[in-house]
Amino acid sequence: MNGSQIQDIRSEYLSQYADHPIEVKKFTKKVSNGAGGSVNMQVEMPIFLEPIANGSTPMGGAFEFALKLIQGWIQKKNDNPVPVIINVSDGLPEPPDEIEKTILMANRIMNLQTLDGYPLIFNVHVAGSGKEIQFPENPGELRGDKMAELLFAISSKVPDSYKRAAKDLDLRNIKDNSKGFISNASPETLIKFINFGSSGGVDRTSA
Repeated sequence: MNGSQIQDIRSEYLSQYADHPIEVKKFTKKVSNGAGGSVNMQVEMPIFLEPIANGSTPMGGAFEFALKLIQGWIQKKNDNPVPVIINVSDGLPEPPDEIEKTILMANRIMNLQTLDGYPLIFNVHVAGSGKEIQFPENPGELRGDKMAELLFAISSKVPDSYKRAAKDLDLRNIKDNSKGFISNASPETLIKFINFGSSGGVDRTSA
C-alpha cells in the first residue's frame, strides 16, 4: 500500500466511493419469506473496488487495507451493523512473509469493537482439487491442507442469524461451532457463500 492510499483512507474518500460506484451489478438472491421458507428477490450490488493483484497473493496487504477501511468506518458509523469481509482466494499468501502478516491483520480486524459486535471475516477457497468442506468446526477436518488451515484460522465463528441464512441458501453442513469458511468450493457453492456472507443474517434480511 502506498502513501496516497493511506492518505485517501484518512480523508473523506469513503463517501465519494459510496456516491460513485464503479458499476452496479444485478443478481437474484434468496431471502426469508418470514414463514420458514424463502423467495427469490432481485437485488443490486454496487461495486466500489476492483482486484488489481497480478501473480503473487498479497493477502496480508489486502487485509491491512481492509483494516484501515473498517477503522475509518467505525469512527463514523459505529452504530451500524458490523462490517463483513468475504475473502475469496485460490492460493496461499505470497511472498512467504505475507502469511504472518495475513494472520496479524485478520486478527486485528476481528478484535475491533463496534456497538453491534465485532467485524466478521468469512473465507472461501476456490480452485482446489480436494473434497469440498463446508463450515468446519476444527482444523482436524481439513486433512492437513495448509491453505485451508490458514483460512480456517482467520475465519469468524458463524453467528446464529447467519446459520439460519446458510440453511435458507441450502448450505446445510453448518454446525454449532462452525467457522465461516469453505474449502475447495465449487462455483455453485461460491455463489451461495457470497450470498450467505452478504445476507446480514436472516433476521435482518427478513425485517
